[in-house]
Amino acid sequence: MIGSTISHYKILEELGRGGMGIVYKAEDTKLDRTVAIKVLPSAALASEDDRARFYREAKAAAQLHHPHIASVFEIDEATPSDAPHGTEPSPFIAMEFIEGKTLDAKIKEGPLKLEDAVRIASEIASALEAAHEKNIVHRDIKSQNVMLTTKVSAKVLDFGLAQTAQSTKLTRMGTTLGTVTYMSPEQTRGEDVDLRSDLWSLGVVLYEMITGRHPFAGEYDQAITYSILNEMPEPPTAIRTGVPLQLEWLVNKLLAKSADERYQTATDFLVDLKAIDVKAERYSSADPISSSRSLRPVAETVPVHPIKVNRQTLLIGGLVVALLGAFLGYSFKSGSDLKDDNIVLHTNIVLPENEPVALIGSAPAFLGQKAITLSADGHLFAYAAELSSGETQLAVREMDGYASRLIPDTEGAYFPFFSPDGSQLGFFAKDQLKVVPITGGASRVLVDVRNSMGGVWTTHGEIIFADNEGIRLRKIPIRGGEAENVGTNRLRNPALLPDGENVLGHLWGGALSIVSISTGILTPLGIGEYHSRVSSPSYAASGHILYMQNARLMAVPFDAERLRLRGQAVPVIENIRNETLDRGGHYSVSENGTLIYAPGGDVRVGHLVIATGQDESDVLPFDPQIFGEMRLSPDGARLAICVLGARWDIWIYDIDRLDSPQRLTFEGNNYNPVWTPDGGRIFFRSDRHGSWDIYSSSASSSGDVTQLTSNTINQEPSSISFDGKRLLFDQDNPDTKGDVMTVSLEGDSAIEKTVASVYDEWGGTFSPDGKSIAYMSDEAGTYDIYVKAFSGGSERTRLSTGGGMDPIWSVDGKTIYYNKVREVYSVDVDPENDYSHGVPKLLFSGDFIDLAGKGWAYDESHDRFIFVQTVESETVAKELNVISNWFEELKRLAPVSE
Repeated sequence: MIGSTISHYKILEELGRGGMGIVYKAEDTKLDRTVAIKVLPSAALASEDDRARFYREAKAAAQLHHPHIASVFEIDEATPSDAPHGTEPSPFIAMEFIEGKTLDAKIKEGPLKLEDAVRIASEIASALEAAHEKNIVHRDIKSQNVMLTTKVSAKVLDFGLAQTAQSTKLTRMGTTLGTVTYMSPEQTRGEDVDLRSDLWSLGVVLYEMITGRHPFAGEYDQAITYSILNEMPEPPTAIRTGVPLQLEWLVNKLLAKSADERYQTATDFLVDLKAIDVKAERYSSADPISSSRSLRPVAETVPVHPIKVNRQTLLIGGLVVALLGAFLGYSFKSGSDLKDDNIVLHTNIVLPENEPVALIGSAPAFLGQKAITLSADGHLFAYAAELSSGETQLAVREMDGYASRLIPDTEGAYFPFFSPDGSQLGFFAKDQLKVVPITGGASRVLVDVRNSMGGVWTTHGEIIFADNEGIRLRKIPIRGGEAENVGTNRLRNPALLPDGENVLGHLWGGALSIVSISTGILTPLGIGEYHSRVSSPSYAASGHILYMQNARLMAVPFDAERLRLRGQAVPVIENIRNETLDRGGHYSVSENGTLIYAPGGDVRVGHLVIATGQDESDVLPFDPQIFGEMRLSPDGARLAICVLGARWDIWIYDIDRLDSPQRLTFEGNNYNPVWTPDGGRIFFRSDRHGSWDIYSSSASSSGDVTQLTSNTINQEPSSISFDGKRLLFDQDNPDTKGDVMTVSLEGDSAIEKTVASVYDEWGGTFSPDGKSIAYMSDEAGTYDIYVKAFSGGSERTRLSTGGGMDPIWSVDGKTIYYNKVREVYSVDVDPENDYSHGVPKLLFSGDFIDLAGKGWAYDESHDRFIFVQTVESETVAKELNVISNWFEELKRLAPVSE
């Protein structure tokens, strides 16, 4: 038809074709404008009923005037000028011509940026909203029917083929109108459809934009139909990192099998979609916004939206609050003294602009440990405030007050905790455990302690604290004296249980456990394996243990008398500020049921940065993520790095070509990537089969996976010899010291001890020639870098003083790099001359992500360094959420059986 005319439209070129006809670019010879002409086969309107229905629906669509709907100019029938004599007229629709590309073509280039996906989905939804208001159902929403203008604005096509909600079904050659991949369940069954079918199709399109793939795939229509009717798609968070759970929840709701469980209107969907700030919440879990039931079992336990009452609003509108209180029959006193036990009140506290909660402080030891604490009666809360100088200082505030008060002599404070009577605060600052009266006065030093991981004030006049340097739980009397070890465990974030004789905590990287204060005996609770990212446990007087898992607060019923669990853990609060490793969740709960927390999810979001000098660095153009361990390939061109999505997976980033990152692992949690010398394979640790075992995978194929060890306890690969014959790994039990081990890769899998002593040794790395290894040891009381011959004797040389972690050899083997918190050093070394070495030199300093607590959160190759730099906006919280009488809500979410 090119060059011919149909009516007064000259056909210029074909734009595309599908089951409902062919689309041409054409010239409107009357109005001298370019249009798109969709010509339908003449058989499409075989009867007068078909013709009448078509014109009725097309005319209705022509009344739609919306910035995201392609305008319909004319609906008619005509015979093309070059058609043989006697040819039946073909129906056609003249529409707005749009310069650009289809959304389908854009998706084929790869998943869209999340901001673009959300924006385009909102534009499509607003188009559907306008159509549905006029009772027009599109019935064929798909990415091919969405054009993206040159300004990347969405325009929905083919409303001229829509069906009004009142009309009967329009069939096409004996099949249901629509494209199978995008059909709703009711549409595939040939049932009458309404506007909710369009919302299903929009869910498919949104899923495509986020993941780059169809949610319901198959090689033929029957397989796709079966999947639509019977299967749930793979969660977007399992396919792509950085997808907020809130966005995933919206997609799941659009794709509900039952139309009644789906969004009921495009307006409802738009309200929820517009509430998502992808940049702010991309890396965090989030509550579903609307109150409708979620499709994912885990989300069904999430509470409905809190009623947030800003305290500044309360101050201005006190009369309104008083009237509301009188109506409900309660008075709001100390944040939780409610006269009606069934009332749960959600409020928020806006903190002074110059005194926000410090989530990641400036002090080297302060890396996000718990920064908020409530007094037992819920009347007071204290927090580590970040001052304009960047230093932290304790602040205290009454729950029904409107101002915070800084406590003198608490500079550099982190991890505060109240005394049982609420009159004093314990805290850590400048390598010391201190106590201070909340009314002010000089603080008192109890003991020197570096990098502590929390403390708790017992009812027996002692403080139990986690000594991270000595890797011990310790206790010291409040009156002063010598600190004593509480067993040989590595418990962190201790919390007192009701009997006053046991403390609850978590081992390094996870595994909730109870330790007897008197005997030191450790009893695992069976929650969280090693490196499960479980942290910050506490006991709630409602009969629950609370703990953080990533940015989610979990609750499990607990028998405090028998010290055992009484049910299954369920999520109770989403989107709490938290450290993604084993640091502190920023929440606290009082004995009378007040919960306070800092909203916002994980705080370790960061960029990948390449640096060649202190002042010469470039942020790589990849999306910020929650990153973990990383290793550069031997040629320095690719980066294997752990990324937190629905779980921890290893991804490959091409940092030279800057291609889209490729996911390497798809099962379980995966850590500690190590390249083979030829760059062909990657060894890593995974819990995919229940225990922490070592695996290897082709660096270019996620399906080629080989298991090296089985049924192991925390074996972490760290380095492979230059000849590819031996793998160094750390063998560590959470209750004992670690050793550096070697396993043969030549078939016999023989394991030998390489560095083993009474000290904690780990992180061994081969020199380029394979003759030496550098590793970490706490022999000197702090973790420092040592170097020794790989084989032969125990002679070793200490390279660092005052701390050092994660040794890396330069390519020529003449320099070893290591890090402290926020600092990277280099030290020259001569293995041929008894490991003589120079003075360590500071190379970089900056706001790195917890280099000392995260194995290999940086790497070097050919004088280029790569590291993760935190997103600046995530370091403080300016607002806190409070739930009074929260135990009533908690008991509904996690029932305690009698």
